Amino acid sequence: MKKKMILFLLIQALAFSEEITLDEMLNILDKTSYQNKIYNIQNQIDNDTEKYHKLGDFNGIVTTVDSNYSDVEDEFQTTGRLEYGPFYLEGIKNYNTDDEIIYGVEKNIKDIIYSSDKNQLKKLEYTKNINNLEYRKNIENQKIQLINLYEEYINNYLGIKIKENGIKTLEKEEEKMSKAYSLGAVAKIELDSIKCSINNLKIEIQVLKNNLENIKKIFSYNFAIEIGEKTLKEIIAPKINIDEYINNYGEKDIEILEKQKSILEEDIKYMNYTNNMPDISIGLEHSNRYDENRVVLKFSKSLFDLDLDLETGKNNLSQQEIEIEQKKSENNGEKLQIYNTYDEYMKNYIVNKNNSELELSKYNVKKLEYSLGKVDYLEVMESFNNYLNYEIESEKAKNNLNGYIYEIMIRGEKK
Repeated sequence: MKKKMILFLLIQALAFSEEITLDEMLNILDKTSYQNKIYNIQNQIDNDTEKYHKLGDFNGIVTTVDSNYSDVEDEFQTTGRLEYGPFYLEGIKNYNTDDEIIYGVEKNIKDIIYSSDKNQLKKLEYTKNINNLEYRKNIENQKIQLINLYEEYINNYLGIKIKENGIKTLEKEEEKMSKAYSLGAVAKIELDSIKCSINNLKIEIQVLKNNLENIKKIFSYNFAIEIGEKTLKEIIAPKINIDEYINNYGEKDIEILEKQKSILEEDIKYMNYTNNMPDISIGLEHSNRYDENRVVLKFSKSLFDLDLDLETGKNNLSQQEIEIEQKKSENNGEKLQIYNTYDEYMKNYIVNKNNSELELSKYNVKKLEYSLGKVDYLEVMESFNNYLNYEIESEKAKNNLNGYIYEIMIRGEKK
């Protein structure tokens, strides 16, 4: 009930807000993800399985009826039996003799110590852990996909804003250039170059706006999150020590392999037990026909047999141990790659930011040179376009860097 209330409040907050943050969308995905629904179904399957094995021998009543006809006696002999766990009741209708009722109890000592149901319940504990880890991995993957799509939206959105500001700047220049052209102070090609740049920017903006609408639809289809007329807020990554998160990277994969190893060990333990421990059944029953009590003792043991399942299980366990060591080693390499990728994103942001500032200075210099008659206006426009491109790349680089920090947090999150 508490989770439903939190989800309701989140959805209500989005409904009345004009902007949505990445954190809000990630929180909603935790509750509405298809993976969440699948995991809930898997939990129900596991709970049913647990209930089944806990019942063990007491899972319902077993009934059997056996009837034989004798042409000598010209009569049927019928035996009916009811079993509930170790308890049984047997009724026999004999040929031309008194009927007999037998009731008793019989149990295999081997199952009392360690039964197949106990073995299955122990393995189910590990299976539940694996299912939870797999679910968390699947949610992580969905969150990464959401972050990537969110980055794409913001990159397009920032592109629109920067290009719109560029148009405003050019339109002011166009107004000045039109007056100068009407007085015959500048060539028509210079005025046309500004108009061409403005028209190109308008076309590019329209394409970016179309992209935004399509991305909103993808959010709805892939993540069941409706954006509507709202906009996504720029990604602002929290200040964190990424080392703490990177240290946890890949732990779920290793833990899954460890739990799978525990299942194999449990199988080997049970098979060793069943092979070494004989079947010893002890029972006590009473017959009303003879008014007597009977003690039943059964013993059986296989000798000198090769258990192929046991040998295969041992080999699988050895293979699993190797895979765990391999995964741990690979995980160390993947952590180093995360540092490399992070440094690359940081480098791109700093370089593009510096280039953007440099191109802005160049553009201002070109405008001054143009006013002094040292360069034509085509060079001024070329410098402006360079500045605009670097400004867009700078904002994209910052956006991608912040998005990647979120990825590191999600991959290295501990619960």
